[in-house]
Amino acid sequence: MVQHGLHCIPFCRSRKLTEIVLSYTHEILQKIAPYLVDSICAYRAGYVVEKGQIASVRFLHWSEVMKQHLVCAALEHPLSLLPAEKYFGSSLSNGLMTLKNKGDLSLDPSLDSSSTIWSYIIGHEKMPSCGISIRAIESIRHGVIDMQWNEVLEEIEKSKAFFQIYEGAVCMHQGKTYMVKELDISEKIALCYEANLYYYTKTRYYTDNELAKIAFFCYAAAS
Repeated sequence: MVQHGLHCIPFCRSRKLTEIVLSYTHEILQKIAPYLVDSICAYRAGYVVEKGQIASVRFLHWSEVMKQHLVCAALEHPLSLLPAEKYFGSSLSNGLMTLKNKGDLSLDPSLDSSSTIWSYIIGHEKMPSCGISIRAIESIRHGVIDMQWNEVLEEIEKSKAFFQIYEGAVCMHQGKTYMVKELDISEKIALCYEANLYYYTKTRYYTDNELAKIAFFCYAAAS
């Protein structure tokens, strides 16, 4: 399909499978049509959010996610307290004040509290959605950094860092393999370098069952 100039989007069920499919496709094209290798790429969870992408969040009752949603919504249109409470609930006021104290939102002091209008403050981050993951609800993530170019390749959720970007792990990005040299928990970064490897690493799960006691039960049948 790529050789015939057809635009297509294959969907994969996991991040790792996405990278493997891209890697194999690159290998095939390198042999039969090298000029097309750079015409395909992967997009999956974990990639750094690019400008212009829209953040889609769920579980609005969760305070962190709600605040992320509020700041993005305020950029699109100023928020009014009473109408917004129908969707965000009673914790809306606290969320708005937290964002105000952080410097993300401002309000018009000339209006009473019931008709207060909250607006997004255009500052160092013109698009707040660029800083919000579109694939995960975890707010704490570890950056995977290419040591050669000092470039952030992707971001991994904190809960997955020890399983995917530990020292010696081989991760994949855009079909290329990278060896993780160091995982710095305090700085929330993993330093890696590109390595021409023909394998990748994956966490294995073990379950040990130990027989602690054997119990015998006798039942008397009534005649």
